Amino acid sequence: MENSNLTEQLRGLAEQINTIRDRAFSEYTQAVSMVVTGRITDTKTIERIADGLSDFCDEERFIELYRQLNRHIFYTYPELVGEHIALHKILWATNEDLPADETAVRENVSEGGEEDYPSHGTSHEIQ
Repeated sequence: MENSNLTEQLRGLAEQINTIRDRAFSEYTQAVSMVVTGRITDTKTIERIADGLSDFCDEERFIELYRQLNRHIFYTYPELVGEHIALHKILWATNEDLPADETAVRENVSEGGEEDYPSHGTSHEIQ
């Protein structure tokens, strides 16, 4: 009886987490849309949106939204995008994805490493 109750409690928690993630995706989708359409232009606000999105980059739909934001703001805020790309690699890359020396990621970004930046599109295009 206890195992059944525990299983139901865990299932309920998992459903609540999924509901929260769905709501977060909806909110971040609206925020990114506001950046893309020019209704949000404040650097600090854009940085908070990017920071918040990076917390969810374990799920493909959030990664795509994160990419959309970074591709849009790249030419206006290249330093911000570079910092977030480096942070994303450190937070989400597997050990096989990271270079042997983590500082190589930071150095590549600070030197404008092309592989770290969007390879196409303009600041007004959404890929």
